[in-house]
Amino acid sequence: MKRVVFLLTIIALIASLSWHTQAQAAASPIRIYMNGIKLAADQAPIEKEGRVLLPLRAIFEALDATVDWNAKTSMITAKKGSTKVTLKLNSKAATLNNQKVTLDVPAQEVNGRTLVPVRFVSTALGADVEWRASTRSVHVSHSDTPEPTELSPVAYVTPRIISQYGDGRDLNVSFSKSANESLVSQYRVLVVKTSRTGAFGETAARQVSSANYTAVGLQGSDRSVNLSSNTRDTDGELLRSGLSYTVYVLTVGSKGQSVLSSASGAVTLGSNTAASSVKGTDIADYGDGRDLSVSFTKAQNESNIANYRVFVVKTRDVNSFSPSAASSAAVSNYTTVNKTGASSLSVTLGSSARDTSGEYIKNGVSYTIYVLSVSSNLSIASHQLSAGSQAFTLSSGTVTAPYITGVSDVSDYGDGRDVRISFNKVSDESLISGYRVFAVKEQNASSFTLSSANALYSSYYTTISKSGYNISQMLNSNSRDVNGTLLTNGTAYRFFVMAVGTGSYSGTNTLSSMSSSLTLWNNTNVNAVTNVGVSDVGDYNDGRDLRVTFTRAGNETNISHYRIFVVRSSSASNFGLSTANNLSSSYYTYVSKTGYNIDQLLPSSAKDTDGYPIRSGISYRVIVLSVGSGSSAGSNALSSYSSALTLYDNMNVSAVTGVSAADVNNNNNGTDLRVSFNRVSDESTLSQYRIFVVNNASAGSFNLASAQSSSYYTLVNKTGSNVSQVLASGARDTNGNLIQNGVAYRIFVLSLGGGYYAGSNALSSASAVITLANTTVGAAADVTAADTKNYGDARDLRITFNKAPDETALTEYRIFVVKSQYAANFTKAEAVSNPNYTSVSKTGGAITKDLASGAKDTDGNTIRSGISYSVYVLSVGTGSSALSASSQPVTLTDTSKVEPATNVTAAVNKDGAGKATGIAVTFDLSATPSNVKEYRVFVVPSGSGTFDLTSANDNTNFTKSSSGQLTIPVSSNDTTNQPISSGKYKVYVLAVSSIAGIPNALSAASAEITIGDPPAQVQAPVTVKAVTSVTASLDQTVPKQVNVTYTVPNDSNFASYTVALVPAGETTVTAANVLSLAVVSRSGNTGAAVLLDAAAVTAGTYKVYVLSIADGTNATINALSAPSSNITIGQ
Repeated sequence: MKRVVFLLTIIALIASLSWHTQAQAAASPIRIYMNGIKLAADQAPIEKEGRVLLPLRAIFEALDATVDWNAKTSMITAKKGSTKVTLKLNSKAATLNNQKVTLDVPAQEVNGRTLVPVRFVSTALGADVEWRASTRSVHVSHSDTPEPTELSPVAYVTPRIISQYGDGRDLNVSFSKSANESLVSQYRVLVVKTSRTGAFGETAARQVSSANYTAVGLQGSDRSVNLSSNTRDTDGELLRSGLSYTVYVLTVGSKGQSVLSSASGAVTLGSNTAASSVKGTDIADYGDGRDLSVSFTKAQNESNIANYRVFVVKTRDVNSFSPSAASSAAVSNYTTVNKTGASSLSVTLGSSARDTSGEYIKNGVSYTIYVLSVSSNLSIASHQLSAGSQAFTLSSGTVTAPYITGVSDVSDYGDGRDVRISFNKVSDESLISGYRVFAVKEQNASSFTLSSANALYSSYYTTISKSGYNISQMLNSNSRDVNGTLLTNGTAYRFFVMAVGTGSYSGTNTLSSMSSSLTLWNNTNVNAVTNVGVSDVGDYNDGRDLRVTFTRAGNETNISHYRIFVVRSSSASNFGLSTANNLSSSYYTYVSKTGYNIDQLLPSSAKDTDGYPIRSGISYRVIVLSVGSGSSAGSNALSSYSSALTLYDNMNVSAVTGVSAADVNNNNNGTDLRVSFNRVSDESTLSQYRIFVVNNASAGSFNLASAQSSSYYTLVNKTGSNVSQVLASGARDTNGNLIQNGVAYRIFVLSLGGGYYAGSNALSSASAVITLANTTVGAAADVTAADTKNYGDARDLRITFNKAPDETALTEYRIFVVKSQYAANFTKAEAVSNPNYTSVSKTGGAITKDLASGAKDTDGNTIRSGISYSVYVLSVGTGSSALSASSQPVTLTDTSKVEPATNVTAAVNKDGAGKATGIAVTFDLSATPSNVKEYRVFVVPSGSGTFDLTSANDNTNFTKSSSGQLTIPVSSNDTTNQPISSGKYKVYVLAVSSIAGIPNALSAASAEITIGDPPAQVQAPVTVKAVTSVTASLDQTVPKQVNVTYTVPNDSNFASYTVALVPAGETTVTAANVLSLAVVSRSGNTGAAVLLDAAAVTAGTYKVYVLSIADGTNATINALSAPSSNITIGQ
């Protein structure tokens, strides 16, 4: 009650205070720090009525409180230990442990998130809160986080192929850290052959030798480790190519406990079979494949390579050229090169050689070369594709280049019609089809080449027909520069002319030298500004982040002012003078002329030319309009656009990593697809993730813009953990088609900025290709079990069943023998995980199987006679399984003999005075119960001679039993026909045959028992005395040595003293458990001072105990001292 009153007092005081903050025209965002660490939240904090409000779930869970939201009543309940807080949305009323309190600011909803007053909630839950106005940050501190007690496994174990050495260096393994890493000593990465994972569990993992796993230390974050060439699997074999492996991580606790992760997906290492150093060289002038020589370095390992295939790929197509594309290419579209044993190979292509699009190789086209290593056995190694060569272009040099004689500004349209270009025709125009004129911004002209010109689309140059004469021609209003931007005033250009080859010279193009520089100007003397520059200078997520600079017009006499236009980069090339003249004032920023160059920071209200506020995450270019005045009014001039700029906040939105996909169901829709990825390290800037399923044919062109514009995705809320999500049945790919089997997909994940960071998105890399397939298997039918022999074990059991309707996806059948009493509860889930089965291969027909002698039932017990069993058959597929119905029960019976009773035990029953009253006998019934008529129990005096089957058959002094449990009174006679009295006895059980001609069976004897007089009074045990005044201190001369002293009692009944160093956190230490809790101990001490070696002890706080060891004669019970004061041992 005192704690409640104290908290209520604090709340009352806080409720009367206000947090004074200086009003700002546009305040920076408020940040929350928990114990010095920035707190992630998907809705930025807000300030209202002098109070800071924070997303409810972020602050509650950071303070280790549980949260309950009742949507019907709009009530929020948080619990932490014995403290309970309730708040109601949009209400100032709250309760703390059922005591009413009043808030100045109610809990409220902002952007779909519930926000609460941070000081009230933090204080109510026992935390200290500090507002720092200078940095606009709230600092929350708390120190009562409970220590975790149970070790948690790591999650999202993901192996990834990173190279092609053919050993452990090819494999990277990543995983999330344990949820309670404070208990963890180390992680062990275990690589298991996928064929052996069925029997691999935690027990097996703990037994793996240190040479056969990779130890990974702690660093407080998710881990990623590259394995080495010496890495071995759990069988002790070096990792090698062609084998399928599965990875586990064993989390090992600091106290020896451990827990095993789930299995990763399977991964197969490469095999050093990729060619390298691929190069293409132009060696002739035929205008076809004969001009091309290809050389490359052979694969490191050619043992599984049949030959090589050389592919010539148009450089513009390389993004879509993949190993699968190479493997499926038509034979006419590659050149085969046989192995020679030499380290380097080369080949000159033929005249009929084609590129991968099926076109003949020719001059003037940019190509890239790839080499495919063709596997001789795909079951051992896959085809491997090399990296591409440097791009190159074949040329013949037979077509001469035009010569530009001049370029001039001849008009005042503000577009291409202002440009006149003059050039001399080529000497022989019969070799060409015409000319192409290219306008290149002056700063890019030095890097413009024939390859650049050949790669451009027709909209980026002006075509001019040949005339037989030298050319002097004006360009047109639609003429664009090579960047796709309409020609405009104020931009410095240089021009190039290409002669385009035709006929046998098709593709043999030539390019002129660049022209002199030309800048178009308006004849009315309204000039465009130049050198337009942009920079990101703020973090407001609006126009204030954007600084624009430009060089003023050379003559401002006829200029009224300037207008700054912010244009989305995707629209900049189409933004011309006419568009700028027609936009209203809300779409540009007005800038007065000053007589100087301009450096202008845009206002917060600035918009782009589409009318949207300027914000982060969007690529912009800036264009400046010079506005004429006086006699030049209406004669405006437009600058060239700036370089592209995307505004970002100081804290960028990051992309997720480790995107993977798995086929987990057989529904032929999205529920078959599980997507996993590692969350971004800082989710505070995010609102959500979006999963995109992209047809593999489109994956090469899928980018951030594609993701931001697509409406086909799966939304995933952030959880603070890595994500593993099964998609919905209605999930679609980015083409709008339902997800289905047989289609190759890649997965992308978009990190979507939220709150203050809305619009700042980031796209992940693509996952590996995944193609969903139906792996459903059916159940076996008509399962029967029959007793066919008389071995008394599983060999007696014959199982028959009809095969599953479709065995296409089936790998094997598993026969399970279940005790009939448990058969009704035997499920598919239990069958999948149970290791006690008999494996049977599919045959295409009905199956009959006689079990082996060592076969066990599902409890792990050997199958034997006398027990009722039922049999199930599990159909096992590559991705699913199915369990049959049960057989009829069957009990194995051996009709050729009687098995004896087993496990005979005997014990003496006594009354309160210790006097014997009877002999309690138990035994296990015969394994052939149907062959037994009755059981006869004999009490045989020790030393009375041999008691065998003949003796038992002839002796009439027995007690009958049918249950295997009875008590024989001491008044009964033993086998010598004498009353049972003081002495030693053994008990035998005779199983009497019920079948004529089959002999009885005699059990083995019980252990010997003694019947005697009541015991004498036993003296109570004596406890040795404990030492007192235990002290512990660190030795000042030798590191990590502990000096221990104690006072020895006056007691001669001790044998020695044992000194033990125990972690201070252990609260229940006794004489019985002190040595098991000790991190180090020293025994055999007899004096009152000991030096304890703590060199191997982990840094921490400890106590010292002294255990007095009794001499075992005069005293038999040990005694434990009180502990010393805490002692801290460093590293």
